[in-house]
Amino acid sequence: FDKDHNTFTIIYPGALSKLRGVEDAINVVGHYEGKVKLILAGTWGSQSFKKYCKQLSGWKYVKYIGRVSPKKIYSYMKTSDLGIHLIHDIPTSRIGYPVKAFEFMACGLPFLMSDVGNKKELFHDVCEFIKPGDIKNIKSKIDYLINNKEKRIELGNKGRKKVIENYNLDFEVKKLVKLYDVVLNKS
Repeated sequence: FDKDHNTFTIIYPGALSKLRGVEDAINVVGHYEGKVKLILAGTWGSQSFKKYCKQLSGWKYVKYIGRVSPKKIYSYMKTSDLGIHLIHDIPTSRIGYPVKAFEFMACGLPFLMSDVGNKKELFHDVCEFIKPGDIKNIKSKIDYLINNKEKRIELGNKGRKKVIENYNLDFEVKKLVKLYDVVLNKS
């Protein structure tokens, strides 16, 4: 992938569906008329949704790369300016740890994330939050980050530091050992 340094590049890796905010992402890049490009990586939830998305006006600014290996997706992330996780507010999106957020953080990539469930608690200091499905709000956050390279660098650096210090295997093993201690000492 050759990065065009005159184009702001956004990446979304994952399941490609309406509930994952893919339609929103395509629509928002359409507003930039080529100054922003979207890379989509993953498999489509349905062929009808894929066909629908290809007819959206923003599609001409999308580079669809399909499902690719982790090594390859990381190389795309490293050459992108911003990651996105625009999931809609549904019960399953309110809990858990979105793997792509940790991948963005590991790559030092700033990202936008939907403000749903526990996400602010987990990622308040390493990303910008958007209102799910609100194109105007999403575009406003993208505009802010396009025009604030220092903020992008800050978010990317904070995310990388946080994932190294708090979300690595050693850290998780220590938490697991503490849990075992609690469980075993109660029996």
